Amino acid sequence: MARVIGEIGINHDGSFKVAKKLIQIIAKSGAWGVKFQYRNIDNYFKNKNFKQKEIGEEIIDKEVKRNYLSPKKIILLAEYCKKNNLKVGISYFSVEDSYDFNDYNFDFYKIPSSVSNDINLIKKLKSKQKILMISFGAYSNQMINKFYLLNKKIIDDKKVVVMHCVSNYPLHAINAQLHNIDYLKKKFKFAKIGYSSHDSDIGSCIYSLSKNIDYLERHVTISKNNKGLDHSSSSDENEFISICLWANNINRIDNKKGGRVINSGEKNNYVNLSKSYYALRDIKKNEVLKYDMLYSSFPYTGIRLDEIRNYINKPVLNFIPKGYPINFSDLEKNKFKISKYKNYFNKNLISLPVRPMDYEKINEDLKLNNYELHLSYSDIIENKIKNFKSDFLASKYISIHVPDYCNQHNVMDLFSKNKTIKKNSRIIFKKCLEFAKFINNINKKKIYIICSFAALKNINRKIFYKKIANFIKKNSNEKYEILPQWLPPFAWYFGGSVRIYGFCDPRDIIFINKFKMNICLDISHFILSCNYFHLNKDLFFDKINSRSKHFHLSDGSAVDGEGEMLGSGELSKTKILKKIFKQKYKVKVLETWQGHLNNFHLFKFDLNYLYKKLINNFS
Repeated sequence: MARVIGEIGINHDGSFKVAKKLIQIIAKSGAWGVKFQYRNIDNYFKNKNFKQKEIGEEIIDKEVKRNYLSPKKIILLAEYCKKNNLKVGISYFSVEDSYDFNDYNFDFYKIPSSVSNDINLIKKLKSKQKILMISFGAYSNQMINKFYLLNKKIIDDKKVVVMHCVSNYPLHAINAQLHNIDYLKKKFKFAKIGYSSHDSDIGSCIYSLSKNIDYLERHVTISKNNKGLDHSSSSDENEFISICLWANNINRIDNKKGGRVINSGEKNNYVNLSKSYYALRDIKKNEVLKYDMLYSSFPYTGIRLDEIRNYINKPVLNFIPKGYPINFSDLEKNKFKISKYKNYFNKNLISLPVRPMDYEKINEDLKLNNYELHLSYSDIIENKIKNFKSDFLASKYISIHVPDYCNQHNVMDLFSKNKTIKKNSRIIFKKCLEFAKFINNINKKKIYIICSFAALKNINRKIFYKKIANFIKKNSNEKYEILPQWLPPFAWYFGGSVRIYGFCDPRDIIFINKFKMNICLDISHFILSCNYFHLNKDLFFDKINSRSKHFHLSDGSAVDGEGEMLGSGELSKTKILKKIFKQKYKVKVLETWQGHLNNFHLFKFDLNYLYKKLINNFS
């Protein structure tokens, strides 16, 4: 029988009173224990002067501050748990966090997925001789195997619980990959096995129990409708839909044929929640790298904690300023000489996504003629279009990607029934139109504005597409045109997998043609949607191609393998890439996931792949 742990996490919203109510719910339910989360605020935000912001980081930062409970309050709550016959545990995100509870012993401790490679934290908590749980969210089987080989003596014993986890908040059942519980059982012969659930409903939790796990950790909230990152994790119509989803997609959910796939939402969450190494002082070119030159901090934008050992006592290749991340490009020679191929890329209208903080460096390094401005909602509100220099805007073909979020808690929805969401969304969209007009006045070139019209509830398709078409017609002109982006069946909003109902079924081309809409076709999303609806990719690409005026280009696989490296997914099994590059007049934006990290190493990898395909005519 599995021991059930009620995870309070950040669902107390920073309220001691709400936390006590959650404990009462857990106690009445007959659970085994309660678990808290704790971050020392000073430690967590010590590197926030670093200017580069990752997508979603600003949201997480605000949530951490908003949901803080002091050590004193957590200890009072822990004692309240014990009075209710509950075991009490806690998650720390760094060794420093644990110092705030040196005089208090919990019944168990948890290493969150985002810091499960922090061996110092593992050793510290293991020394307490209590139950130690380790989650493996955003870990592939290869990474788990490497972790096991390096730390076998520490972790493979009966006081350790290794937990399957998918780091999405919430997690849709279709992305649960519960087959990985079986892998953990085979790999860890002595450790206990658990499931750390972030699912949007309880289906995967029930199914995980059928695998005879030892522990089940499940978040608890007063209301799933509360604002915040962890609340959206109860049989009405929606539940019945969920039951049908399980019945029709059980093989996808278990995914026995595949290995552990790290989806795009996890990758994004891992960057925002994990640590990497930064320069403690200025590090000169050719200086030999030592541990005392470095410190680890959030977010993960450079070398992982478990990778730095390969580069210690070796010379660095570039000057690294104090406070900057240590990148692979600072430690390994660049394999890709991309700049000399720029004529191929410019001739074929290849574009890259850029942000206010990195556009100059990307342009200096790669020298493309086409760029797409990827802006966050805070970029829009803070009018960061002014960060782009006029000579850059004047000399380039620019497209604009409207933010996916209108604020810290909500997805952009121009037609929301919620007045606040609708108002915020319209303000941001209007500013994007103003940006497009501003840029057009500088370069006199027509601008495509890419917007995700995400329907998060089932819709009347005809009414939906007609409404979007009328909106586009009203707001587009000869200077700029609004293009709806093709979406995946499950989008990674707020790091969770959320079902989408508009612009994600290739059969909806009938409505797109009927209302004469042009679109931005995201190829990775298109692959995922064809897989979900069991449709032929080449056939439906031919149907939708004439309405595709702009492309987002990356590979994809299954229903959640979004933004994969070119050649690593299912794109090479089709003729789509060759057909796209026959269209010389259409811009192709390379959307390699996290391509902007490590001095654009992954962008360069995919550009190199495209160059080889171009010179060989995609044969």
